[in-house]
Amino acid sequence: METEREEPHYKPSRSPRFFLILKSAAILHLGLTVCGAAKLVPVPLNTRVGSAIAHYQAYSGSGNGYGFFAPGVASPKRVMLHGYHANKGEWATTVETGVSREIELRLSTTAGLFSQEKYHEFIAASWAAWMFGNDPDASPVIVEIQIYVIPTMSEFRAGERPQWQTMEVFPFARRSEDKGAP
Repeated sequence: METEREEPHYKPSRSPRFFLILKSAAILHLGLTVCGAAKLVPVPLNTRVGSAIAHYQAYSGSGNGYGFFAPGVASPKRVMLHGYHANKGEWATTVETGVSREIELRLSTTAGLFSQEKYHEFIAASWAAWMFGNDPDASPVIVEIQIYVIPTMSEFRAGERPQWQTMEVFPFARRSEDKGAP
């Protein structure tokens, strides 16, 4: 008496060729991700294949350098504006904060430009001009750049806490003919 063979309840719905294509695509993606992390260009960008790879890396994120894992990630910076009001004999301090997430991001990005030394004075002058425009009685104006210093884990365990520290200070004075100008 012959016994009938039972059919397996699981029938693969895809062919082995499909899985081979899927594995190849995963390996290709992994390879491009490694190239992106290592900042390697596998094919010259001025070719069609190079252009296609560059677009794929941009859309998939596989071209990312993953710099946020680096040991030297930059600390956040902020700008404090101090304006002196001679008629009142007092200093007014402004810490710019945004009213929305987008404005916060823009302010943070602008403050982050202070990591590039060649722009320090230009950016500080821009902030001072903003203060002069928004507070016509303020002169002089001091632009203070602060950096948020985060202690190492061992320093933190010893009691140190993150704090804002002054990185750089830029004084600006209004020209006498500019007093009260819009």
